[in-house]
Amino acid sequence: MSSGLALASSPQVQQGLPHIVTPESVVQSVVGEAGTGATIRPGTGNLGRRQDKVQRRRQFDDGRQRSQQSTRPGSPTGDNTDADDAEHPRILLSARGEKVYVGSSAAISFLQFLRRLLRHYGGQSAFTESRTRHHMLENTVQESYGEFEDFLDHAERVALIRCFYASTSGFLCMFSDEEITHLLGVYEGTKTSLDVGHNRGIKQDDLASLYLVLAIGARCRGSNESDKRVASTFFAQGQQITFRDMLHDPTISMVTNFILMSFYMFASSRRNTGLLYLGVASKAATILGLHVMELNKGLRPETARRRVSAWKSLRTLDVQCNAILGRPSSTPHVASETWRGGVGEKPTHRSLAVNANFDLSLLMEPISQKLTKQAALDLDAAETHLQKLRAWAKSLPEPLRQSIRKARRDVPTYVHLEHTIGNIHVACAYYFGVMLVTRHFLIATLTPKLKQSDPSRLEDLREAGGTEKTTELSNVCVEAAVHLVQMCADALDRDLLLDNMCILQAWVFAASLVLGFSQLVASDEYHQDAPQAFLNSLRVVERFSSLSAQSQRNHEILTSFSSAIDAYHAKREREKASAGNPYLEQIIRPVESSMPSNAQDGLEMGGDGQASSMQMGPGVDMGAAPMGDFGDFNAWPEMQNGFLVPQMNDEIGFQLFWDGYSPPLPAGMQMQNDDMSMAPWT
Repeated sequence: MSSGLALASSPQVQQGLPHIVTPESVVQSVVGEAGTGATIRPGTGNLGRRQDKVQRRRQFDDGRQRSQQSTRPGSPTGDNTDADDAEHPRILLSARGEKVYVGSSAAISFLQFLRRLLRHYGGQSAFTESRTRHHMLENTVQESYGEFEDFLDHAERVALIRCFYASTSGFLCMFSDEEITHLLGVYEGTKTSLDVGHNRGIKQDDLASLYLVLAIGARCRGSNESDKRVASTFFAQGQQITFRDMLHDPTISMVTNFILMSFYMFASSRRNTGLLYLGVASKAATILGLHVMELNKGLRPETARRRVSAWKSLRTLDVQCNAILGRPSSTPHVASETWRGGVGEKPTHRSLAVNANFDLSLLMEPISQKLTKQAALDLDAAETHLQKLRAWAKSLPEPLRQSIRKARRDVPTYVHLEHTIGNIHVACAYYFGVMLVTRHFLIATLTPKLKQSDPSRLEDLREAGGTEKTTELSNVCVEAAVHLVQMCADALDRDLLLDNMCILQAWVFAASLVLGFSQLVASDEYHQDAPQAFLNSLRVVERFSSLSAQSQRNHEILTSFSSAIDAYHAKREREKASAGNPYLEQIIRPVESSMPSNAQDGLEMGGDGQASSMQMGPGVDMGAAPMGDFGDFNAWPEMQNGFLVPQMNDEIGFQLFWDGYSPPLPAGMQMQNDDMSMAPWT
């Protein structure tokens, strides 16, 4: 049976995208052949049953199946695997060794593509050979310091509350200033040590909320050891109160407290735990009907405001954070028209920022869902989403569009900090959404340019895809990354960032990978500020690395990425020099020792990009098989029946959109679980 239809009939090519063999396209190809007269004969064993299953599926949904079956590219038999295999683009190991899922649109998937690409074209380096690529970084939560004790004075509590407001600006708007003032009064009138068995009720829920607010403020400020103690102690106490009756009667306070606990976990580099808490909050919110706007009619204004603000905060955080890891959101989908407008109170900058991010999440969710299912958007869909995103951006109120600048004398510093960070969070969420829509167009445009030494092959790839519109959207991706990083760098230079900004650093990391990728081609092909923006991204991530283990890891990755980019360009320059003058032939070439050294990070690189000497340190096993010559294998997929057929499998039997571009490993070399990598909070 042929592996696919004619190239001209491919929907990707009709939309201007290169056709890459994916699980969906293989199934559609089999169905298409059957529909044009080909006969699928029932076979024996698993292969025959699976072929029959594909044929029955075609009859059931009229040829519109999407990733319900998958085929391992490169498999000799082309057997269809179980449908569940196509739902796990990346499987990583948690801190306890449990397998966890990271979606195809996550930055970690893009990072893996870049590692394979640079391993081939630039040789092995610290960037391509990550020792911790099998594990997802999950920091250990610091234990509380013994029995709970109140050791804060009023001024310190107020300072931590202000830090909480700044760090969550643009995401959370669950407390008005009046409510916080009331909670603080309750707190200061309460005993320093709680009797867990008595005095249950709303007062305890309010105290739990305040403890969590103080814990987040201390975690994000982190100026000294005292802040760490406050963070762990108050979080443990707030968590204890929240867990006490959480399964008995869901309340608005329970939803609020689980949202607060999730944000604390994000700030502690515990992303899986944070998303788990969001899932609990989402289910409780659904039980309470917070997602149904009509239920708020007839309620007291304050009650309605609490319900709406809790739902908007939950929805915003859920969509944005799950999109970073390529996971589906846990909150139910709601019609966007139902939720337009404010939260039933006098507009403040805090509510404006949350409303804007909430409206953006309504646009982001379908983008994230589509990318989870099919890994790439066609041109028409991408343009439609970009137009909606831009219309949202153009409708932003003026207070959210202020440039990054120092505070005026008549504005308190803490107020200006909260407003600035809220504006940055709103703008970065938009730029991140644009990058999600356009990143695969950047891959489709840029990757063929890395093989310019083979003009005939390059021309084939250009014919398979790559239009002016594709190039234009790839430029949009880079420009969005430039804007995101430059804005954060401006805030850094004016000391308008906190030391721990868990979600912002994930956006900056995703933008950094895009900017670094664009540096692999001539600098004049993309935004002129892209090189400097890439360097600025390292400064921004480094700022967060003192308090965030995830940011520290991201900074290490970006530093090694920068070195790998330099090594790639050095290798290309040597290749150009070795080509020589077309009128002169070099008969005897100099020995390697007299050539410029390309050693980097403990890896000596041979002239062909192969690691001639490896010093990876103890505990790193690169396998006993001899290393193959990078020049002995074909870097690009072969053309078969009009398709680009990838030659490399991933660990679970299928490939992402960009895996079709990824060069295979050299003969004899096996990288264990290459798709399992340190997952940046991305």
